Amino acid sequence: MTHCLYYAYWGDHNVNPRPHLHDQLEIYISLNNIGDFFLQEQKYPLNVGSLFLIHPFEIHHGFCGANETTSRYAIRFPLSVLERLSTEETNLKSLFQAAPQTIQLTHQELAQISGLMESLLQPVPDAYGQDIQQNLLLFHFILIIARILQARGPARQPGSGEYNSLVQQILQYIHGHYREEISLEDLSAHLYVSKSRLCKVFREHTGFTIGSYLTMYRLQMACSLLEKGGKVKEVGKAVGFQTYTHFIRTFTSKLGQSPKKFIRDHT
Repeated sequence: MTHCLYYAYWGDHNVNPRPHLHDQLEIYISLNNIGDFFLQEQKYPLNVGSLFLIHPFEIHHGFCGANETTSRYAIRFPLSVLERLSTEETNLKSLFQAAPQTIQLTHQELAQISGLMESLLQPVPDAYGQDIQQNLLLFHFILIIARILQARGPARQPGSGEYNSLVQQILQYIHGHYREEISLEDLSAHLYVSKSRLCKVFREHTGFTIGSYLTMYRLQMACSLLEKGGKVKEVGKAVGFQTYTHFIRTFTSKLGQSPKKFIRDHT
């Protein structure tokens, strides 16, 4: 449901959502013990009360088995909201940036956050100031999350998720060669592993196909270059897209906006 400064949602899923990235901060809270969560090259088991902080342009998604169902709350809002709420004494943006990628909520914390999420999900009567009312709910939610993060400390650490050594090697190869044309044949020859095994192991441990991860990683790198003032035609080629048209179509399809609009909004 869309309200004012944020987009909040709740849901049960037995169909895995597509891996994606976006230009907002997302807070994802698992409500059951089913499935795994992929975030920034790490896989984490989903448990009741698992909370994930997903920063802008971080590749992520939750996934589970064919006969399983995951349940979660999630909310997205612009990073600028943290800047707007910050004061000289309380720097929310710095706190969120330094926080761990994931924390485990206590039962009491989960109950409190669930109550706030339910309020954020409720439609507000069409009355004068309803937008202010909704934004105040968001600000209260952010403050509660901030207090939990501040109490947890310490500064953001490398991910503590699980990983298969073959998956690590595939990721390293993609990160080192994404600017080039990459094929399964290239990976197979480089790692001395059959194409079928590469695909099977990578999908099992990340929820991605190798091709879909490569595409999302290229888009992640493209967003970084565009934010720094890169030109659209040059950026597409620089991150490995073979044609300008393919880059434009893929970027627009996956991120919901054209590269030119992205530049207008982020530079």
